[in-house]
Amino acid sequence: MKNLILICLIAMVLSQQVQQKNQCNDCGQLKSQSDCEQEQTVSGACEWVAASGTTAAKCQKKTTVDPTTSFKPYCELVDKPETNCAKTLGCAYLDSKCTHFAGCQAYVKSTTTDCQAISYLCVSDGNACIEAKICKEYSQTQCETTPSISGILKCKWDTTAGTCRDYSCSEADVSLNTDIKCSDWLAGCVTKGQGCVNSPRPSCTTYTGDDAACQSYIGSDGNCELATGTTNCKAKECANAPTSLSTDDDCKAYQKGCITTAFVFQLLW
Repeated sequence: MKNLILICLIAMVLSQQVQQKNQCNDCGQLKSQSDCEQEQTVSGACEWVAASGTTAAKCQKKTTVDPTTSFKPYCELVDKPETNCAKTLGCAYLDSKCTHFAGCQAYVKSTTTDCQAISYLCVSDGNACIEAKICKEYSQTQCETTPSISGILKCKWDTTAGTCRDYSCSEADVSLNTDIKCSDWLAGCVTKGQGCVNSPRPSCTTYTGDDAACQSYIGSDGNCELATGTTNCKAKECANAPTSLSTDDDCKAYQKGCITTAFVFQLLW
């Protein structure tokens, strides 16, 4: 029995030696794709590279990509970092580079302007950067001179309520005349034609003004106009559109849902 065990051990050792001798020292020694993809050489795994143009196919050591060196940090991908980095959540603009935001306390700046240049989340307490607050947490002296982390990032003092608050959609500039412009100014806003209102947009009847003002407004029911004999606005009616509008596009521009009327004449013989 002992002799049998000894013979088995010798056979296993010889088998391992044969396998090691038969193992390739280099992937380049393998000439077929099947051998290449199955072989594990002393230098590592192999991969087959197909022929390209005048370059012949070959077997080579499999290349691996180190994710820690190939991954490009998110903040380095920010477009126009000199203007956008400090406005991007999770990023900080330091030494003319957009890098990972480490928290306001990590930056020693004595002015809010300098802290804001690093990140919109930061203001200064006079010695170092600290986190900005929401508007209602500021005193009257801080309110309109210290940035906020909410709204449009600046606050307004409400003399009636005696509190510091965010700007509202209705306080947007009248030059904002598209939903995109209003939404970019403050999330949740849509245009009323001149300036912004809260979404969802109200109907034309909620607006008041003269003829010019009503004509500039947009309601949930479409373009507005002045209601005769009042200062109230109302939605334009398709039936009242000028007869000069001769195409569907013209009619849709006058009021959503409108199309041109068509007259068909039949020639009788």
